[in-house]
Amino acid sequence: MLFDLSGLYKKIKCNGSVNKLPNGITLIAENVPDYELVNGYIDLNVGSAYETPEKKGIMHFLEHLCATHDMNKELGLMGVKIDAITSPLNISFPIKGSDNFLLKDNFVKAFKIIKNDLFKPSFNHEVIESERLTVKKEIIERNNKFNPYRDIIDSINNYLYGNNPFFKDNAITGSKESVDSITIDNLIDFHNKFFVGSNTIVGLIGDLGPNFELRDEIIKELSDILKGSLSELISYVPERLFNKNKFLSFNNPQKSSDCNIKIYYQIPINPVDISKINILMNILGNGFNSLLFKELREKERLIYGLSTKLEGHYITNYLKIEYNVDKSKKDFSIACVNNCINKLKSGDFDKDLIDIFKARELPGLIVDVKKVGTIHDYLKIENMGNINTKKYDIINQIESFWDTTKEDIIRVANEYLNDNKLVISIE
Repeated sequence: MLFDLSGLYKKIKCNGSVNKLPNGITLIAENVPDYELVNGYIDLNVGSAYETPEKKGIMHFLEHLCATHDMNKELGLMGVKIDAITSPLNISFPIKGSDNFLLKDNFVKAFKIIKNDLFKPSFNHEVIESERLTVKKEIIERNNKFNPYRDIIDSINNYLYGNNPFFKDNAITGSKESVDSITIDNLIDFHNKFFVGSNTIVGLIGDLGPNFELRDEIIKELSDILKGSLSELISYVPERLFNKNKFLSFNNPQKSSDCNIKIYYQIPINPVDISKINILMNILGNGFNSLLFKELREKERLIYGLSTKLEGHYITNYLKIEYNVDKSKKDFSIACVNNCINKLKSGDFDKDLIDIFKARELPGLIVDVKKVGTIHDYLKIENMGNINTKKYDIINQIESFWDTTKEDIIRVANEYLNDNKLVISIE
């Protein structure tokens, strides 16, 4: 391989650390000596998926309460950008500035304030009712947002994520009715159960001192958090939503002579072949040298642009091909796509396509490896897996990426680009 990773492994050993604290907290740190800046987060590995059906939205409600305090001005003077987020699997409280990092001294002060707000929130009646109104306004604003394609998008998502419990309407915020039903006692009970050390991950990235002194100061600050019980990780394995070719057609609310084509292939979550799937995806349809570009644009003059990308939602992933084509050429264009995919499966493509992609993408991967935060991300995935982090191990990606052969692409094409696909036409 052209890029030696041995230096990075030495940096991980010297500048990375994982501490399991007595109260159950996992602290992951990356030290960047002489950087003079620090950022971090406090994450709870529980989110909306852990709620009971009758209390939908309570985790998001708690996030609002924990991020609402009388210290906004003080945090603002430290440069803190308050940006808490609730997802199905976690609640994240970043401790950072508008450009991610904070001055070292300001970070420590901000960490203490946010940590206290998170684990000792105010359950004052006035504060709760004020945040209840804010959450309901958020729900109303989202539901009323105008989008001429909304019905089409909802229908497509129903096919793609119909049995994915993390993608339901109001999966995170709840409804106005469920939010109205949440009581102070409900909030206290959920907070006492889930906002505990065993469910907590703390991340630190930046100048932590020659001997990780800032990390040690944060460890002392975290010592008063109750351990509680570890909440079992929720895991769902969705059935295939389409187990044979499925074709859907929708009328475009904005009239056009072109139609939009989307083709979906279901991909496993966190597949071991992720680097090879990325290469497959790119030689299929990204860049001037890709098979689809050569076939659909240069040879047949059917399209101008197209894209292939991976997209999904926690436990459901897809490889998506998308392009616009004249309505009269729709069926012919789909046949051309199938022809390109068959070439990948049979090996009827130039090996140079793989080498072209490697030459184009490897510098970017090397840049990513050298970024501040890579050591932290590597250690987090190693310790927590990547369902919660939603990132892939960049180091293993590079190793797998460079070793990929034509035979690997043929195997991956036959395994994942099978006959179980969804073709959507919006015309």
